[in-house]
Amino acid sequence: MGLFQHRAGKLPPYLQLLKSIPLFAKLTNHEFIILGQIIHERSYMKEEVVFEEGDEGLGMYVLLEGKVVIHREGPEGRQKLLEVEPGSYFGELALLNGAPRSASAVCVEPSRLLFFFRPEFLDILETHGRLGSKLSFQIALHTANRLRNFVVNRDFL
Repeated sequence: MGLFQHRAGKLPPYLQLLKSIPLFAKLTNHEFIILGQIIHERSYMKEEVVFEEGDEGLGMYVLLEGKVVIHREGPEGRQKLLEVEPGSYFGELALLNGAPRSASAVCVEPSRLLFFFRPEFLDILETHGRLGSKLSFQIALHTANRLRNFVVNRDFL
């Protein structure tokens, strides 16, 4: 069982934080109860690797505290792609495709993260279709926006 234990209709602080993230904003309290059963939490030390480029995509992360840098190794060395702040999420495509990681994630200060495993997310899709549909749609929107921003910032097309 995950971190969340439902008590008198109140959501714990970390689930309240999730409510402020667009990916989760449209979920009902009942859906948070379901989602809370598959949430895992882990603390990381400064310089600890969350995942490395090429690793199997096991799931998605939400940063509660600290800071994470997403980077890729290239011909000219390490290229920083993104600095993740508390309340942001990363690795979400792994929930859908489980493909190898396209970049590495490293904590640049002590950090606390929530994690969703892909197999448990797939179970949610099967057993709670409406919840799975809401999350999948939001992941697709987020990915489309990221791609659009990438193209615009790179002056493609």
